[in-house]
Amino acid sequence: DEDVRPSKDPGRFLCDFIYYTGQLEYWKRNPSGDRPVMFLHVPGDHTEEAIEKGVKVAGGLIMALVQSHVERGKFS
Repeated sequence: DEDVRPSKDPGRFLCDFIYYTGQLEYWKRNPSGDRPVMFLHVPGDHTEEAIEKGVKVAGGLIMALVQSHVERGKFS
């Protein structure tokens, strides 16, 4: 039940650089191919509740990515 959605503004500094660099590395390998890069911003809140929430969100994202690849026949 967390608010997770794509963003057109991943940040102006480190976050943006990390995402861009990942895209660039895949582009250099295959300019016309897929660029399976995902960026998940992890806030710095270190409370037990925030950590549990982060684990849940990260796990959900991983499951969604795997399901997407399976549906697209990228791996079985």
